[in-house]
Amino acid sequence: MDARTNEVLLEDQADEARFPASLTKMMTLYMLFESIERGDMTLDTRLTASRNAARQPPSRLGLACSRRRGCDSITVDQAIRALAVQSANDVAVMVAERLGGTESRFSANMTARARELGMSNTRFANASGLPDTATAPRLVTWRRSRWLCGAIFRSIITISRRRALLGAGQAAATTTACSAASMALTASRLVTPAPQASTSRR
Repeated sequence: MDARTNEVLLEDQADEARFPASLTKMMTLYMLFESIERGDMTLDTRLTASRNAARQPPSRLGLACSRRRGCDSITVDQAIRALAVQSANDVAVMVAERLGGTESRFSANMTARARELGMSNTRFANASGLPDTATAPRLVTWRRSRWLCGAIFRSIITISRRRALLGAGQAAATTTACSAASMALTASRLVTPAPQASTSRR
């Protein structure tokens, strides 16, 4: 695809439905960016982990939540980096619970938003893309996955220009994540965890 014109130069089974894997996190990021653009939160807003988020399997940031020690929290900026670079499942759930109240409600909102964006056959069951045989299948096409990555990149540029808080490194990280997540449609593998972001506990 030509990044300047969005013209498709070469495609193969671009409209075949596949499981989205961590492309789901790209949609979670998109919802988070829209929340920032609406002014509902800033990059400095702190997100607090729940027990549900802390129980998520790898890849994860390693957030903890207990009655005795309290629950870890990170900033929205750290959450963006953890999702884009490390593909952190615990952070995906934390974002979902903040934006939707529950992960299931957020997933429904995410599916509805995807339909509004023209992803008519896409269905999300959770915020991370982890397999869940008890839920309806989550499907996305290659063509729409590439469109979604482009939309996320444009959101980063918009936010960075407006707030001067996200630099080229953040955009590059998400571009890399989009490429890796797209390959996961066929390879179904995620690699290269990033260093943990600093957290606070309350």
